[in-house]
Amino acid sequence: VQSRRGCAFECTYCNYPIIEGGSYRRKPPRQVAEEIALMHREVPGAAIEFVDNTFNVPLRYCLELLDAVIALDLDLVLHTGGFNPKVTSIELMDKMNRAGFTQVMITPEVAHEGMLQNLRKGFTMKQLRRSVEHRSWLISQGSKMEWLWVFLLGGPGETKESMLETFRFIREEIPERDPVFMQV
Repeated sequence: VQSRRGCAFECTYCNYPIIEGGSYRRKPPRQVAEEIALMHREVPGAAIEFVDNTFNVPLRYCLELLDAVIALDLDLVLHTGGFNPKVTSIELMDKMNRAGFTQVMITPEVAHEGMLQNLRKGFTMKQLRRSVEHRSWLISQGSKMEWLWVFLLGGPGETKESMLETFRFIREEIPERDPVFMQV
């Protein structure tokens, strides 16, 4: 299911703003919830994946969308491949858990302030660390939600030091139970 098109981020390697535009065009949350309910009725128990480029951006819209999905009161299996570290909150984590999310792919790409700027990711290490804190909160609440962290090495300006900092972040800050996918 796609709840919105477009992406306001300007990551140097990404073509989504060219393909879908640089501003968000959103479906009404209730319409998206109705689409999910229809899919659930047609194929009970099947996982439904949000294919939005940035599932949690803009945050207010995402929270409204989750409220509409929660109101369905269905036993859903939801996934998203577009979780952005820029905006997160405990409220968001709680609502995603209550809505039925079982898998999240988060794509920081790097864990080094200079490389985040080089890739024009649109978030900071502070925001990335807040994502880790909120992920850890989910784990502490007994959530079964799985997270996959995706990293991209060798971007413009990458150095041995910036790669080592990303490796340190992965080793010391990402929850041990979470898998990591590395690409060059």
